[in-house]
Parts: sequence; C-alpha cells; structure tokens
Amino acid sequence: MLSEAASFCRPLNAASMAPEVTLSSIFSDRPAESFAAGCGLVWEGDPASHVFEVVEGVLRVFRIIGDGRRAITGFLYPGDILGVSIRDRYLYSAEAVNSVKVRRFSAASFQQAINLSPELRPQFFAKLCDEMAGAQEQMVMLSRKNAEERICTFLMRLADRRPGGAPT
Repeated sequence: MLSEAASFCRPLNAASMAPEVTLSSIFSDRPAESFAAGCGLVWEGDPASHVFEVVEGVLRVFRIIGDGRRAITGFLYPGDILGVSIRDRYLYSAEAVNSVKVRRFSAASFQQAINLSPELRPQFFAKLCDEMAGAQEQMVMLSRKNAEERICTFLMRLADRRPGGAPT
C-alpha cells in the first residue's frame, strides 16, 4: 500500500507524461472528409448526430428566417468546431464556402469523451461560452449597423484571425 502511494508522489519525466488532451486532439484519429463549395454539411433541425472539426476551408453558418431569407450568423475556419451544442438537433445549417475538409466525431462519443475527461470539460465549457458570446455579438452587430458597417466588421474580424483558426 505504501509503495502504491509513493508511486503517485514521484515526479513524471517528459517521456512518461501523456500527451495533452484538447478538443482538437480527440479528432486527430478521424479521417478527413471533403466537401465541395456550396455543399451542405448540417441542416437546421436535423438530428445533431455528429460534431465536426474544420481542417481546411471555410464553412458558412446560417439560419433560414420566417420569410425564407438566409441569415448568415458566422463563418468557421480551420481549427473551429461545429455542432458542440448540447441540443439533440442542429440549431443552424452549415455549408462550404470553398473546398472544405472536416473530421467527424459522433455526438454521443464526443459527449462521452467530455464527460470522462477532466481536461476536456473546461475546454468544452469555454467553447460553449465563446459560441454564446459570438452569437450575442452578432445579434448586436446585425441590429445596430448598416450594411457597410457590417461588411467592415466582417473584414476586420477576418483580418484579426490568426493562422489555425484562433481569433486574436
């Protein structure tokens, strides 16, 4: 018993440490799927059966509003994750702006990985908070800015993005 407790107190060297678990790392063993420009990846209201990581290209996220028009709510870039909502249905649609590659993870397996990993839970919570903050920012922008200001805001956000999809 004492030897077991002592083994927990020994410092780990770099070779014995497990690789860092991140939301992106759980997709690393999944094959990349390709979608041509204009192809839909998920549709609003469909069962949310998968979570996706964008590997290459850009996805347009949108909703169809009551009068039939499409309201673009955002864009996803390499490194971004699509479908992390804890709902059972997709809350929006997503389609490829250009040629896109994504990695797919079943929603049930994704949720299980989150539940079993103390490292992933805060990352998942932060992702949900970022999505909510982004949605609120988008609502304010759409309600308070004219078309020219919305285009300028979009271009400034695009210019501020770092390689790999991480915003500045």
